[in-house]
Amino acid sequence: MTLSINTNGIQTYKIVDSAERLVARCPETFVGILCSLDGLQATHDRIRGVPRNFERTIETFHALAKLRDRVPNLGVGITTTFCAWNQDEMDEMFELVVRKLKPDNWDLSFVRGEAMVPAIELADVAKYRNIKARLERAYADGELRYYSNMPLARFVHAKERLSTRTVLKTLETGTYQTPCYAGALSAVISEEGDVYPCELLNRKIGNLREANYDFRALWAAEEAREIREFVHKSKCFCTHECNMSVNLLFNPAAYPRIAGEMVREAMGVSLAPDRGASPGPAAAPLAPQAKATLHRETGVRAPIRITARRKS
Repeated sequence: MTLSINTNGIQTYKIVDSAERLVARCPETFVGILCSLDGLQATHDRIRGVPRNFERTIETFHALAKLRDRVPNLGVGITTTFCAWNQDEMDEMFELVVRKLKPDNWDLSFVRGEAMVPAIELADVAKYRNIKARLERAYADGELRYYSNMPLARFVHAKERLSTRTVLKTLETGTYQTPCYAGALSAVISEEGDVYPCELLNRKIGNLREANYDFRALWAAEEAREIREFVHKSKCFCTHECNMSVNLLFNPAAYPRIAGEMVREAMGVSLAPDRGASPGPAAAPLAPQAKATLHRETGVRAPIRITARRKS
């Protein structure tokens, strides 16, 4: 079993203490903890809105890395959301993350949804392709090792490589690529107990508190069935890497392509960069026609991050 946890890295002692207790209580579970780092110091703190957040995150990463060296079932990574505000410092980020921090994984995702500051989502897809290609080369050359102590690490990383290609094709063409299992194999639960099929589709399955915390009952209810049917029939699609990961991992039709990615990685074949990326025009996360299609087919106009919502 594996468990992945993201952290903003602000409270170092609390995070490391919780991680140490978790891996001790679950020795048969591989725990991967990802520290969010959305740019160099000024950029990261600007995006996060917390002074010294960058400094604290780096401190937390190093503390977790020391813990990782003492326990066999812990991996420590970095997660970054690629956006307009950090896309032009990816070379410096590569030097920092890959060559100085040396994490077990660098999870680099393309910005999605509609940001509080709209300009942040005008990221250049070609620049994203280039940094992802460089990152793949780092894994192929051994500069980074993808969770070397995690069970089935090679298979999981091959699935991540395929996910990158599928996300890029979605971004570049604005079209449906693979069946989505949101609401069938994955769900999002808000801090208020609301259950959704994913973080983008604003159709609530129900509320855990109102259902007396009976998740099985909610999952089997008519509303959940209708949402699953809607996702399937409308060919709902997005670029959310978490959903894409599930969509590929539990789709037998994708297994030959995952196997192909394992072979390509072993042969040192990485994603082809976009030679015309710099300079290049800014591109929205999805082409305008894709956004129109998404709204027409799914009813999504302003996608939301469910887990980030708080009462005012």
